[in-house]
Amino acid sequence: MILRRMLMSFFLFILLTSLLNIVISHYSTEQVLEHFTSTFKNSLSESVTKNLQDYYKKEGSFSGVAEPMILPRELQLVFTEPHAHGPLWSPIDSNHNHYFTLAGDGWWDVVLVDEQGRILIGKELANNRMDEGYPITSDGKQLGTFWLIPKANSLLEITHSFLLLPVTRNNLLAAFLSSVIAFIFAYLVSRFFSSKIETLAQAAHNIAQGNLEYRVPVRSEEVLGKLAADFNTMADRLQKDRQLRRQLQADVVHELRTPLAVSQGILDSLESGFIPWDSNSLSSLQEEIGRMNRLVTDLHDLSKAETRQLSIQKELIYAGDLLERIEESFQKTAKLSNLDFLVDFPLAERSALLYIDPDRTVQIFLNLLHNAVRYTPAGGTIQITVRFQREMNKNGIELAVSDTGTGIAPEHMPHIFDRFYRGDQSRSRQTGGSGLGLAIAKEFVELQGGIITAKSTIGKGTTFYVWLPVELEAGLEI
Repeated sequence: MILRRMLMSFFLFILLTSLLNIVISHYSTEQVLEHFTSTFKNSLSESVTKNLQDYYKKEGSFSGVAEPMILPRELQLVFTEPHAHGPLWSPIDSNHNHYFTLAGDGWWDVVLVDEQGRILIGKELANNRMDEGYPITSDGKQLGTFWLIPKANSLLEITHSFLLLPVTRNNLLAAFLSSVIAFIFAYLVSRFFSSKIETLAQAAHNIAQGNLEYRVPVRSEEVLGKLAADFNTMADRLQKDRQLRRQLQADVVHELRTPLAVSQGILDSLESGFIPWDSNSLSSLQEEIGRMNRLVTDLHDLSKAETRQLSIQKELIYAGDLLERIEESFQKTAKLSNLDFLVDFPLAERSALLYIDPDRTVQIFLNLLHNAVRYTPAGGTIQITVRFQREMNKNGIELAVSDTGTGIAPEHMPHIFDRFYRGDQSRSRQTGGSGLGLAIAKEFVELQGGIITAKSTIGKGTTFYVWLPVELEAGLEI
């Protein structure tokens, strides 16, 4: 279908351009011949008029005049520059006019009529030529009229017959051959592009029908090849998004099932009297409800952050003040976990001015620190290191959160910021977290124009790097 439409479009275009070329070529050739004939005839008429006037002044009448006596032996034709080309043409004046000399006889027959209407030279004229004559005057008196009638077999008539028609015929042949060649080329081009378009159309149809595994073969690096590659990239993302949605549904169900089941068990035990209604059972129930509430809150915040709908309340704050809030919030957790918590924060970096949301930023680092706690054994070390760093042609500070934990395997590194992802699948929600902390940290960092990356070595630990842009104080240089 596409090939047929493309061929029809090319065919009509080739046909129209060929016809237009033939018409223009025929018209231009005809105009050149007409211009030559008109110039030749006008020059000849001027010469004949002068010769007849001279004859009449000398003889007092046209008695005895004959055609050879009034036709010039040579005639000089003058043409403007656009019509005169070649070695035979030479400029004769400042207007760049050119001349060409040729014989004056043998082209036209002369018909001469005196003032009484008697034919002195030539044959009687047809009625349709009576208005084409050239008057002969002397001292304001008309002496007669003459006409120039093309000879039947003159070179001028032969030129019209054997030049204009062959040129037109040759143009038709050239147009036909060029059209055939152009159509063959158009067919090959149309077939090539239509096959690519049909392949992409088939792929789009499969994607629309839900077959996200369908891919387009990429055979070149040209535009269509890049288009096919981009299409496959789009299909990969759609497939990944569908997998993430399915995984999200499964993860939410899985994460909610455990606290719901525990809560249901406690309530059933309380109802049956298997356990007494006391502070311990109430605390257990509140703990499970709290877990569900935190999970829903995390999901809500992550969803709003991913769609850029989360409210960010930015304000100016010194990096030193921000780090103090983080230390105060985490010191107790580190102590209870029997971990050393160190901060390497040079004085110069403390006076860096940040334009961020303090609460969201503290949450970023608490998520990173609590993640480090889960994977760092007792007696280990968690450290925050701060230094100036330039990224994306902007000044900023880099806060690195490192631990001496178990590390993350290389195959897990590309997924650590995915929601509900846990490097150690054997860990439960109680020991491994919800799998949302790093995803939330990433979104919060990017919402504030920052960058978050990670490096890890198995058996040595993991370091997360958070870069945030700064508003520098006067006189402070990086």
